[in-house]
Amino acid sequence: MKPARKILSSILGASTMITTLNCNPTCPPTSPPIPTATNPIPANPLLNLFPDSACGTCISSDATLTNSGIGNYNLGMSDCEKLVNCEGFDYFKNHKGGTGDTLQIAGYGDSIHLRWAYGALANITTQNSWTGQTDKGLRLGDSLDTFQGLYPGSTQTNPQTYTSGNLTATFTEGTVSKLGISK
Repeated sequence: MKPARKILSSILGASTMITTLNCNPTCPPTSPPIPTATNPIPANPLLNLFPDSACGTCISSDATLTNSGIGNYNLGMSDCEKLVNCEGFDYFKNHKGGTGDTLQIAGYGDSIHLRWAYGALANITTQNSWTGQTDKGLRLGDSLDTFQGLYPGSTQTNPQTYTSGNLTATFTEGTVSKLGISK
């Protein structure tokens, strides 16, 4: 086998690809296998080169905060410094990650704050001028009654803070002043 074909075969793991490369215009077309529970499509090793495809996508100032993330950024995703390339985002207090330091990126005047720890997104906080809402409709400035109506199983963890699942809501003078999620 020629060296280029060996490399292609080892990367793609598909002998049919090699056959297709040797095929002339009269060969019958091939179709990909139909995935089933007993015959799933094998993982593509090329996808492992880009494990977090959301990395580098920008977050809007009105992005929705869910129990798992904001925009395309979910708790647990790998470090993503590309977010600093988005307008309005930069390293928070020069926290650029690395040994002994967490990667922290803030946007829109610290209205959206993402913190990675040990290589994984661990915390997202929204505050100040964030104009988004949670997936249940809670916004900054909403009352405690609104919060409890949307999150009836919430727990008060201190006089100003309530939690529901991964969500933490902080209240100042009776209204939501900060929303965050963490692992």
